[in-house]
Amino acid sequence: MREQWRAIEGYQSVYEVSNLGRIKSCAKWLAFTSKRGRRCVRRTAPKFLALQTLPAGYRIVQLHLDGQRVARTVHSLVAAAFIGSRPEKYDIAHYDGNPANNRADNLRYATRRENHRHKIRHGTHAHGSRIKQAKLREQHIPTIRGYRGRLSAAVVGALYGVSPGTIERVWRGVSWRYV
Repeated sequence: MREQWRAIEGYQSVYEVSNLGRIKSCAKWLAFTSKRGRRCVRRTAPKFLALQTLPAGYRIVQLHLDGQRVARTVHSLVAAAFIGSRPEKYDIAHYDGNPANNRADNLRYATRRENHRHKIRHGTHAHGSRIKQAKLREQHIPTIRGYRGRLSAAVVGALYGVSPGTIERVWRGVSWRYV
């Protein structure tokens, strides 16, 4: 695929985004005074911007304009430039489930429900012990369910360091349903 460049909306003539998910600054003319006092003009070369990776795997870039710095996700910049403006209540979905793959042919707009289903299919949906803050683990759930009717939710919750409401949701099958 041949790389194509388009201006980033709101940052025309400052930054461009490519269909391969790269961001660069545009070349610009700088006026300066030389050591001998002459007024000079020099053209700067375009530079590729460094991308940062969020813990979830998404890439972000820092854009600067008029002294303001804004962090934007790369996939949102690529989608806006090559797919079009995002419809209301739609997410940007990655076909392959890899949040670092920001090529234009890997992105599309999807409803929140569609995007959630694709995350489950790709195996990238965070649930259970994949959630860092989760106090329960998959191996605890059968034991917790075995306590139903024998111990109160408050006692079982105290054993595992969670609230009685969490234990009730496990017992009713609202939480940890897949175990």
